[in-house]
Amino acid sequence: MVLRPAITAQIKELLKEHPQGLSITDIVDVVNINRNTAGRYLESLLVSGQVEMRHFGMAKIYTLSHRVPVSAVLSISSELILQLDRSLRVIYANGPFLSFIDTTAQDLFGKNIEYSPLVVVFDDVFGPFVDNIKQGIAGEEWNGELALNQRGIFFSCHIAPTVFDDGHKGVSVILEDITWRKENEARIQESEARYRLLAESSNDLIFMIGRDDRVEYVNRCAASLIGKSPADIIGQPRSTLFPDDQARHQRAQLQKVITSGTPCRSEGAIVVNGEVRWFDHFLAPVPDGNGQIRSVFGVSRDITARKSAEDALIQSEERFRRIFEDGPLGMTLVDTNFRFVVVNRKFCQMLGYTTEELKEQTFMSITHPDHVSRDVVGVHKIYAGEIDVYRTEKRYMTRGGSVLWASVTITPIRGADNRIHATIALIEDISERRNIEEKLRESELEYRLLAEYSLDIINRQAPDTTLLYVSPSVTAILGYNPEEFLGRKVMDLVHPDDLDIVHDFMIRISRGETNRDTLILRIQHKDGSYVWFESVIHAIRDPATGNVREFYNVSRDITARKQAERERHEIKEI
Repeated sequence: MVLRPAITAQIKELLKEHPQGLSITDIVDVVNINRNTAGRYLESLLVSGQVEMRHFGMAKIYTLSHRVPVSAVLSISSELILQLDRSLRVIYANGPFLSFIDTTAQDLFGKNIEYSPLVVVFDDVFGPFVDNIKQGIAGEEWNGELALNQRGIFFSCHIAPTVFDDGHKGVSVILEDITWRKENEARIQESEARYRLLAESSNDLIFMIGRDDRVEYVNRCAASLIGKSPADIIGQPRSTLFPDDQARHQRAQLQKVITSGTPCRSEGAIVVNGEVRWFDHFLAPVPDGNGQIRSVFGVSRDITARKSAEDALIQSEERFRRIFEDGPLGMTLVDTNFRFVVVNRKFCQMLGYTTEELKEQTFMSITHPDHVSRDVVGVHKIYAGEIDVYRTEKRYMTRGGSVLWASVTITPIRGADNRIHATIALIEDISERRNIEEKLRESELEYRLLAEYSLDIINRQAPDTTLLYVSPSVTAILGYNPEEFLGRKVMDLVHPDDLDIVHDFMIRISRGETNRDTLILRIQHKDGSYVWFESVIHAIRDPATGNVREFYNVSRDITARKQAERERHEIKEI
């Protein structure tokens, strides 16, 4: 039976005049139709949402719906909305949709979608798009994504079967622009890829421990420390990987970060294959979307060599503390007027003065201005009996005008009357160590979690070793600004004696024998000197051709380690 618009309008007008509602009997008494026909009209109006029905006893009471028209709701939506009838004719499109396809309602409404401007706009996906619309008309709902590649736009698409006011079937299409989300997803994927590449290239132990104390991530270096692969460790309880005492200590540190929500730094020993290894641990909280701490990110650096060097230094100071003229440390005797009474040969060599030149000066005259007041206060405390030993690290000004960092230990010399008549100082040249520490601090300030906390030089190189990127830490370690490095070739900075090592690596790379190696080599400092590095070089190849696209390099300054090895060797010889 075909429903006549005039009768539909008459029923709606009648209900409008009786807002309290009418039964089907009341309606039939006014409208010239039988009861069955009235039921069909009312059913159509119910389906289309134009009227509402409630039960009053056994009777059904119909009232005019007071809902906002669908078209009014759709017109204010920021999403792109399109409605079509069963013949694929456009019967409605909201303002955002018309703006997107750059047309007007007059030019679009009433046209078959296959002969409308949508054909051009949705060219990439128009065929499948129309197929899904046809399925919607048939009653099948569809959700998915549409990628308009030519425009670089992504839509989330919802196609829903629809019944319109007149009872006819059609379909509603709702498009939400998710381009920003897709772009962010791409950026996140790229960031994660770079993070993993950096993590896997690092010689530091990098890990992520969940709030449940299970390992969420571990790099190869950390996994190899305990003789396992990352796949064997990830997902396992952390406590099962270490002896009980170590596991409890680690748990306390992790819980401290989770509870406080602040980073934590500490040094600790781990027994590896029966050998005690020292590590500098950095732990940082990783929050979830609700601000709760879900995991702890950690970076542990092996400082066994440094700790060994420090222990050797302490032993050396104790052994040679009273050795004066021929000792390995500088030594001075200063009177109550702060003038040098005696200086040893080592101290003169360190600063470039003769003994006679130094005896004419006070210790303040060769101390860097930044440290003078602090040193004077420290020595006065010795004379006042407030302290027995004054230890400091300070800068001296050499005879040539350069700066020398030294570790200074000052103790009092007492006479028979127990009064302090002078002070004796042991001076050790720590310029290299201070330079290393300064570079470490600068690097720590530049990077967070992984790259931001790295103390190494990170760079990217073209296949011909031309530098494409270098991290800011290059300034602290090699004296260059990053901008000064860009465009230069690494081969031009390598020590001549180490070129064969690099050439051999490049040959193996070109033959496809390896993608990654660790090289020990020297790189030229801006001042002309050379710095020892342990460089982990990773070749990134083009997936299609297999050719090297660029090199990713993480270089660690091991000059201090080399120096420590030499010092230990020299001490053994002594």
